[in-house]
Amino acid sequence: MAEGENKNKIITVGLVIVICFAIAVLVYINLPEQEKEEQETELKGYVNVIYDEQSYNFTLNDLIKMDLVEGAGSYIKLGWLPEIVIDGPFNYSGVDITTLLGNIEDLPDQYNITVTASDGRESTYSYEEIMGNVDIYNNAGNITGSGGVKMILAYKNDGEYINDPEEGPLRIAFVDDGSITSSRLWTKLVVSIEINES
Repeated sequence: MAEGENKNKIITVGLVIVICFAIAVLVYINLPEQEKEEQETELKGYVNVIYDEQSYNFTLNDLIKMDLVEGAGSYIKLGWLPEIVIDGPFNYSGVDITTLLGNIEDLPDQYNITVTASDGRESTYSYEEIMGNVDIYNNAGNITGSGGVKMILAYKNDGEYINDPEEGPLRIAFVDDGSITSSRLWTKLVVSIEINES
């Protein structure tokens, strides 16, 4: 009788262990996809800010901790195509470029920046452009005004981290409530920003 009870206890303990292991596996497998994505993405992406022969590295985790800016924006391709092409609107999230650069000590009152992409392409932005004072276009390709947008270093598009190897993980975007700006301002694959005194 006692031997039968011992066997039952051993079987019960074995079943409890198997069930606990199965539950742990199910919980891991069924973690929300976005949570898994965020855990993986948080390890990728950085920008190197250079000023006065000093270099400051900001990881994607560092950028996420800064004040979040969200907005919509579109860009227009002009000059080299036979017709007007407008892409967007896109809903980007990121950090205001002035907030990012505000982390640099002894920043001059007036400056411009050179943004370098991972493919080596460089884009230079004047202080006015950094402050969002850029031409605004309508759907016909005509300039209708200037300013009112924010220049951001974006790391999310439509709430998802920018995982597109042709675009991110970091890019420059100009956002507000959907204004159209020039495509030449929207730098992809950003890896460094050099600050130059004006």
